[in-house]
Amino acid sequence: MFQYNEDEELYQAVADGIEFVSEEEPELSEEEVRDLAASYQENLSRILDFMLPALEEFYGKLDKARLPKALGQPRIDLDTSEVSYCEHTLDDSHVISFEFYDDFEILENLTIDG
Repeated sequence: MFQYNEDEELYQAVADGIEFVSEEEPELSEEEVRDLAASYQENLSRILDFMLPALEEFYGKLDKARLPKALGQPRIDLDTSEVSYCEHTLDDSHVISFEFYDDFEILENLTIDG
């Protein structure tokens, strides 16, 4: 499932519209990756609730219903348990990311870097 990308020096896979990356070849099965993608989707409303206050402080009022489209494809780093949005449309210069644990039961450390 994972393919090595020499340009990024990462193993990459896409499942259910979510990109997964790792510096080392992941030991996750395809089913485990799909389960993690499903967990992200199942917890998306909670994820947005977690992110919204900081995003609105930085960007101003946002529509929660439109936020998933504005954030674009999430990238889950399996090495750091971090979700990043590198191709969002909220601006052209920042990367939005947060850490997650226990299949998205714990969300913390939202950052807007750029």
